[in-house]
Amino acid sequence: MTQRTPAQLLEESRGFIRCHQSYWVNLSRVRCIRDGAFVMESCIPISRTYQHPAREAFFRSLVDGESQKGQGPF
Repeated sequence: MTQRTPAQLLEESRGFIRCHQSYWVNLSRVRCIRDGAFVMESCIPISRTYQHPAREAFFRSLVDGESQKGQGPF
């Protein structure tokens, strides 16, 4: 059995990103970014340290989501 930290497990998981020392978010649940925070059911702050990579990942997820629409068997 391999022991991994929660951070390692989340990094291996698609869709979760770190946006703050205390927070990870599932990008599929993020509605928008407003005033330095991810807006979901509540607002999750984005720290200055993670602001650039968090914003890039969010906007990349929007583009990837749009490019996958309309694909599939139906």
